[in-house]
Amino acid sequence: TTELSDDPSMVEAWKADRHWSLTVSLLLFTLYQSWLVSGIVYGRPALLLLSQDEGVYSARCEPGATRCSAQDVALNLVFALGATVNVGSSLMNGFIIDAVGPKRSIVAGLSLAIAAALTYAFADPESSTAWPLAYIAFGLGGGLTHVASLSLCNAFGNARGTVVSLFVGAFSLSAFTFQVGYIFYDFAGLSRRAIFVAHAVLLGINLLCSLWFWPSKAVQSGDRLALVGGRLVVARLDGGRQDLVPESSEVQDPYEGKGGGVTVWRCMLSNKFVGFFLFHTVQIWINRCLMGWIDAELQWKDSLMRASGGDGINVKKQVAIFNISQSFIGLVAMPIFGQVTARFGHRVAPFLSTAALGAIWLALCLVVAEWALFLLYLVSTFHRQFFFSTFFLFLIEEFPTRMFGRLQGIASVVAAVLIATQNPLLNLVFSDLDGNFAPVIGAQLGIELGVLGVVMALAVLRCRKNRKPEDDLAIEEGRETS
Repeated sequence: TTELSDDPSMVEAWKADRHWSLTVSLLLFTLYQSWLVSGIVYGRPALLLLSQDEGVYSARCEPGATRCSAQDVALNLVFALGATVNVGSSLMNGFIIDAVGPKRSIVAGLSLAIAAALTYAFADPESSTAWPLAYIAFGLGGGLTHVASLSLCNAFGNARGTVVSLFVGAFSLSAFTFQVGYIFYDFAGLSRRAIFVAHAVLLGINLLCSLWFWPSKAVQSGDRLALVGGRLVVARLDGGRQDLVPESSEVQDPYEGKGGGVTVWRCMLSNKFVGFFLFHTVQIWINRCLMGWIDAELQWKDSLMRASGGDGINVKKQVAIFNISQSFIGLVAMPIFGQVTARFGHRVAPFLSTAALGAIWLALCLVVAEWALFLLYLVSTFHRQFFFSTFFLFLIEEFPTRMFGRLQGIASVVAAVLIATQNPLLNLVFSDLDGNFAPVIGAQLGIELGVLGVVMALAVLRCRKNRKPEDDLAIEEGRETS
């Protein structure tokens, strides 16, 4: 194959025009792919409605009952397993991506998702293994596909923050995939089998396209894309192909140890990473609890409203509104996050905004009124968009690119363990608290307020540390004048 650097005019033309058309085309394709699968496990509210209509685990209820707490707990366990694996497998995914590259990782992730869709199409409603295994496969496949795609952000230079937010938006929109399926199921009369077979076919088409178009090497900061022999390759700024050049770096990175060895552990043990990791763990835990408990929480609020003489709420309708809002309101949050990071940077403002949004929506969870539900959906969606965007952007900006996969995996392992507590907590609410979510949500609110206080204190310390001596002199002169 002829090297790009052999033809200077070709290199210049590619730098001027073809790079951006190729990069944007791959971005649009990858965003569509991400919508199909990356965060599909978080479309649980719509899938819950379909599962209840299909009678999944209905044999666990008393004869004649359409639903019961035993069925709710069993279905929530399926979701909890998928969500836990989606986050907890990040460490394994990181090693896979760093070892085999983005193309093979995406193909593996899509293959798992296809297997999951086909299982959902043909599973028996009372199977104790098919449903959780399929949801675990959705969680594994979606996470692997999503993280493997993120190296593409490095091709966009200073626009990385906006592109990261786009990927997070696609991840959020992916939850709407099940809602689309339920619309066809409920209103068009399509069967569960037809819906999930169609989904598997779409994923298969994407798998074939990714095999052909996606470059084998991860895109690093400053890299460009070029079309060679009908396939995309990663090229260096001097025109050489990264696909044919072994990875190396002449720049000493702040986390590199003596001898230039791989130092993931040095990164992991830094104060910066530990604080970032703890913040991320709390945010993803409270969000996953909301996603898993939304139906039960709405049932609780409906019963309280009716007990006080009110009209109650249409739980099925509210679940649909919640799922749609979680998917689409994030589109509004994406440019806002991009502006926040462009204006104030990625080190303080995103963390402060995320913690404040989390505290607000947890407080709204305690308000038993229908008007508060719509504010809850709005603020919780902004919180979800912000904490995921903050997570990926901070890792990309603050740590070496070659360690991204493993570091994001390490940051997610303990978070996955904490996410797994949502099902025992739901069981606690049903068994010991008579369905009352207020004590658990109140405890979560207290934790989030503590996180917000710490972030605010760190922000103040950072401002004082970065204050220039001339600023202090100007303040003193101003005081003397007044």
